[in-house]
Amino acid sequence: MLEHTGARPSFPAMANLVPHILGASGRLEALRTPLLEGLARAEAAAMAVVDIPRTDVVIRVWPRATIAADGVGGFCPRRREIEIALDPDNRALSLGPGSAYERTIVHELHHVLRRDEAGYGETLGEALVSEGLAGHFVVQALGTVPEPWEQAVGPEELMHWARRALLDWRRADYDHTDWFFGHGEKPLWLGYALGFALVADYLDAHRMGGAAALADKPASFFVPHLAALARGRPRAAAE
Repeated sequence: MLEHTGARPSFPAMANLVPHILGASGRLEALRTPLLEGLARAEAAAMAVVDIPRTDVVIRVWPRATIAADGVGGFCPRRREIEIALDPDNRALSLGPGSAYERTIVHELHHVLRRDEAGYGETLGEALVSEGLAGHFVVQALGTVPEPWEQAVGPEELMHWARRALLDWRRADYDHTDWFFGHGEKPLWLGYALGFALVADYLDAHRMGGAAALADKPASFFVPHLAALARGRPRAAAE
């Protein structure tokens, strides 16, 4: 439980996010205020486009679970709970407006929404859609540009791997690390880039309420858009 000091906080009260800063090591104590400020901004941005359920947010020092480029990592291990991993020794770590910290929280909040609706999923196709939707939700809520990993694979490679993903779409025994973090023949961040691209094609074709309105949409609805990527011609452009 966060200590109450009696001082007036410099951030708005959070309606539905319940923070748990794991501070036994003392390494996050000096960051407590900016951590809570960023969490409040993320909630406000997400709530501006969709209702977020009451959710526990665990913030911890966990360097090996972070991305080296920004010192932040995020997970949604179960319903209505997210974990944010930080590396306070990473000089690239920023907690300000629009930072990777804030974007990561918003990304994970879409996973919270989807777990309550369609579920994150167990198959490759479901994971691609869940990650693609979360990426687009960040762009929708914060007005930021896509993340580097969402643009890490070029059109020709995307076409090649879209064909492979169509074959493996229903596989629950897929290797998540292989597809999303690069291993062997698969390029780094492949799953994130492919998921972002197929959701982008869906949104272009349907022009509805953005990723915020698609938390309950079954992954099967996105298959035609993956097939369009596999042909090298976005479905939206062909219609």
